[in-house]
Amino acid sequence: MDLSFIIIEYHCLEEIGPCLAQLQKNSMGTTCEYIITSNSGYSLIIQNRIRKDFPNVQWIFNEKNGGFAYAMNRGIAKATGEVIVLLAPDARVLSDLGPAQRFLHENSKVAVLGPKVVDRQGNVQDSARCFLSPYGLVQRSFLRLIKHRKTILERKFDYNQVQPVDWVIGAFMMVKKSALEKVGMLDEEYFLYVEDMDWCKRFWDNGFQVYYSPDLVVEYEGSRQSTIFLLAKKNPDRYTFLHLRSYLRFVCKHRYFYRKSSGAVT
Repeated sequence: MDLSFIIIEYHCLEEIGPCLAQLQKNSMGTTCEYIITSNSGYSLIIQNRIRKDFPNVQWIFNEKNGGFAYAMNRGIAKATGEVIVLLAPDARVLSDLGPAQRFLHENSKVAVLGPKVVDRQGNVQDSARCFLSPYGLVQRSFLRLIKHRKTILERKFDYNQVQPVDWVIGAFMMVKKSALEKVGMLDEEYFLYVEDMDWCKRFWDNGFQVYYSPDLVVEYEGSRQSTIFLLAKKNPDRYTFLHLRSYLRFVCKHRYFYRKSSGAVT
């Protein structure tokens, strides 16, 4: 198997059909499997109906909503592909995946590859980022507030160039299974947010590289529920506190109290 696509589902069945259609369109010439891991807690009747509606998909109906990493790990455990592709159900692949697969195959040190992410209007999103120190987090939040923007692009980063980066977002992430087996799965202590940054940090710490490729294009526009209060003049909500808790775990786990070099040119 070349590619194992793992899609997380949480009460968003309407997104699955369009997501699969785009994947099938842009993965021709490769052998693929589709694994959908659901945290929705559907009844057995609904589960059986879903399986009939999507006969070419492996469905995993998790016993609880254990978060993003929890769900993805259960999909990874079932995957047989040489490259595992993690993606959100509302992500739409817009380019052929063949070159990205070959890039991973030809570069032994590269374990993770992230795409150029654009919104529906074609605007580039901040999908590849530097590891955030506490100072960097405050600075980023301040810029988002004063510029009144959801997206803050890295100033020293060329989004049209293939290059190593600190980390890429988990909305779409291609990962070599052989490297994953050495580094380990996602950390399930992160319920939501930062698990992607943590994973990329662990790949770097184990001698692998994380790359960004503008030739791989994905349409995705996350809700940014944890930070939208900065723009909407509302009080922080549950998502904000989940994000902050996850970030504090990252800082303490990796002792990342100030900016350090990963080896990436960011």
